[in-house]
Amino acid sequence: MHDVNIKFGIDQLIASYYVRYNKLTQLVNSFYRNSNSNKLSIFIDLNSVLKRLYADTNISLNSSSPIDISSAIINMCGHYRKFFSYIGVGTRFFLIYGNNAPSYNINVMPNYNSLFLKDTCIKTNVTDIINKSLQLVSMITEYIPEVYFLDCNDAEVTSMMVKVIETLDMKSDPTQEILVISKDVLALQLVPKYKNLKILRPYKYNNEDNSYMVNQRNLWEMFLMKYRKVTSMKNVSDIGVEFISNVLAMSRLPERCLKSHLDIKTAMKGISICLESDLLKPNTLYMQSSINTAMETIKDRISYHKEEVNCKWTCINPFYQYKYILPISYPMDIILKNINDPDSLKNIVNTYYDKAPIFLDSLQ
Repeated sequence: MHDVNIKFGIDQLIASYYVRYNKLTQLVNSFYRNSNSNKLSIFIDLNSVLKRLYADTNISLNSSSPIDISSAIINMCGHYRKFFSYIGVGTRFFLIYGNNAPSYNINVMPNYNSLFLKDTCIKTNVTDIINKSLQLVSMITEYIPEVYFLDCNDAEVTSMMVKVIETLDMKSDPTQEILVISKDVLALQLVPKYKNLKILRPYKYNNEDNSYMVNQRNLWEMFLMKYRKVTSMKNVSDIGVEFISNVLAMSRLPERCLKSHLDIKTAMKGISICLESDLLKPNTLYMQSSINTAMETIKDRISYHKEEVNCKWTCINPFYQYKYILPISYPMDIILKNINDPDSLKNIVNTYYDKAPIFLDSLQ
């Protein structure tokens, strides 16, 4: 906890997403030891980065904050690009912002992400600073090679990540890896679908960097122990990672202000029984309606509000959102462009960022 009398800068907040190089080295050596890739697409969830501006009253905000925020975000790209360049891996970045509150979600689940939405309305000074910061990020990234900013408005950030991955056909490129930097639990749903995708979850506490990665091998362990603070894996049913969306839909989801219908272990046990009874097949991504039907059929039927859980699944599942909901908020095609004009970029940086420097050498 921060001392209530101490204010700290925006750069410190965003620097918490700069995983230290010694920790990155450990994680890369462990999670990429069998990879021959020399290309890495990095997605940075800017909602996950910036929403703490609403929650933490110890952050000092003023008229220069948009400059500080945009500088720290751009330098974050430089931080990771410099690290991966040391090991011969080229990087491209997708900085994605969205409010994670599509109108569809609010219509079917009125409390969806209500605390965040309330903050955006009440703390209008913070909202204004974020908007101005993102405008600067959008302007600057046009001049930085292979760094792209995408604002998906009210949409779920994870659905926009799916759109980029599918549009650019990243999943079919054997020479490419995908890394998602986010603290949002919904990003875990991307892992079962894309074998070449991993989550980097920054986590610093008491000046120690305890950041970790999630892949298909450790998803359940990380979800239960890190995201949900389950103290023991005892009596946890062994089911495939492809059921993560269904477990999220059936259990408590505080990240979107949604209540629990079943506790996590009961939801996983029910799916396990369905698998043992051949009502469900492994290695298959199921819509929640199919899970509900299977759960109705088992001998010791598990009771929960199935229609509500199905609505919840449509709100949180990134692939459903990408296909049916995202086109409402972001109907455009993905068009990636960079302006090759280093002199103009230097001029912008020298004019606006003298007190919050952007380190251009790290971005080349």
